Amino acid sequence: MDEKYICEIKALFPNIKLIFIARELVPRAWSALLMELRNSVIGLEAGVFETSDNGSITNSNSSRNKREMDKLEQQCNPNQYDDSYFMDRLMHSTHTSRCNYSKSLRLWLKHFPKEQLLIINYKDISNKPRSVLKQVCQHINIDYESFIDSIDDEKLQERINVGKTKEIIRPTLLKKMEDYLKHFTEDFNELLVELGYTWKLEDDYDNTIK
Repeated sequence: MDEKYICEIKALFPNIKLIFIARELVPRAWSALLMELRNSVIGLEAGVFETSDNGSITNSNSSRNKREMDKLEQQCNPNQYDDSYFMDRLMHSTHTSRCNYSKSLRLWLKHFPKEQLLIINYKDISNKPRSVLKQVCQHINIDYESFIDSIDDEKLQERINVGKTKEIIRPTLLKKMEDYLKHFTEDFNELLVELGYTWKLEDDYDNTIK
């Protein structure tokens, strides 16, 4: 985000509570690259979405026939593109800026005290959702005990709007992505230590569909 907008937010909401969810950089970047590829194939601009419930490409007015849909799905298959395609896109400023968690957060911390910022480990949302809810409630200063206790475990584990299609990153591309993103992970982990957090992001990726 441009710093001028952060300054505007500070002026309008000086006591705002900020929450940042940090996901491992390789899966975050891979997800963004696949979304960008799908959007590019169907001619959509960045930020415009057109997907079905199962994550495959569709058309809201059902004007595309099956042959067209099959062709689009084939064009969106990442195996049709070599490593250099994805690495060129990853190195584009759009993706690089989104991977640089540390730089972005330090910009916010220039204008807001660290006490107004909560950083959540993305994995904890699945692994310990009740703990995450407690952290959020404490951060925004609301009574959490009765609220959290009223939610059963099954509801807490429920996943909403989950994409059903997943693509494994081929080993050659995975290694290149890990090498490129490693220093962003290291910078962010250093910031976590500075802010007093005891967890960190991993710099390698378990390339397994779960």
